[in-house]
Amino acid sequence: MTPHSSPIFPIFVFEGHDLSVFLSEDNLSNYLEHYDVMDSLFVGYDFDGRQLELYFEEDKVVKCRLVNEVDQSVVLQGKLAEALEDTAYRSQPINELMTKVYAVALFSEKGFN
Repeated sequence: MTPHSSPIFPIFVFEGHDLSVFLSEDNLSNYLEHYDVMDSLFVGYDFDGRQLELYFEEDKVVKCRLVNEVDQSVVLQGKLAEALEDTAYRSQPINELMTKVYAVALFSEKGFN
């Protein structure tokens, strides 16, 4: 993997304890507002657990890029487990992949064109 390669979608974006999952960069830009990104309200990770920087360009379209190639899967897993606490899946024995699958299924932002 080369430094600063592209994020692997779906991505996980946290606003405090709230989680949104985005299946594509278009999905991300259709849902997040540039002024919220400007206020640094979000923390994001790609599917591989690498931290993301959310930013916007002159056209105010929100995008993401990798901060670096450091694997932060343990941090991501903790945040995902916390988000799943309020769901029916909280008591399921889940591994890293299943945690991500549950989060994608439950928290994907849909219906935006």
